[in-house]
Amino acid sequence: MGIDYPMRFSDAVRFLWSEDTKVSRSMFPIFERYTRGADPIIRLVAIEVSEVTANVFFRSTMSAALQLQQITQTEFRYFGTRHNHIENTHTLHTPASMQIMKEIEVSEEVRQQALELIDVAFEYFTDLVNEFLVYIKTHSYQEPFAKVYESERSLTSV
Repeated sequence: MGIDYPMRFSDAVRFLWSEDTKVSRSMFPIFERYTRGADPIIRLVAIEVSEVTANVFFRSTMSAALQLQQITQTEFRYFGTRHNHIENTHTLHTPASMQIMKEIEVSEEVRQQALELIDVAFEYFTDLVNEFLVYIKTHSYQEPFAKVYESERSLTSV
């Protein structure tokens, strides 16, 4: 999309640890809490929840991405048909692997853990998309990172 701006390492770190990325930074601890040392079924559920939410996101943005591609005559690798096709052709989604997953027997305890993970993960992804939306609404396309470190640079020397 043409927004691969160079920036100083310190500015990149400041952005990554800013309030603007608080939800996105929390993804790894959330998923680690549920998957570390967990039953393999729980790990599979974590993967599938991620895949499903990505599919929802890509289907929801596909129309806008195609319109934008047509206007700009630029292919958007992650927001158009290219990435969506890749997402939908993973090995895990073949008819054979889907049949194997359907036949897996799960204890009630693991089932309850999986349902909790699904609820937490969908809530997280909702919060993540909302974080993206707030960022898009409050930052300029021309200078997407300016607000993040602008005030930090105005420090006076002593």
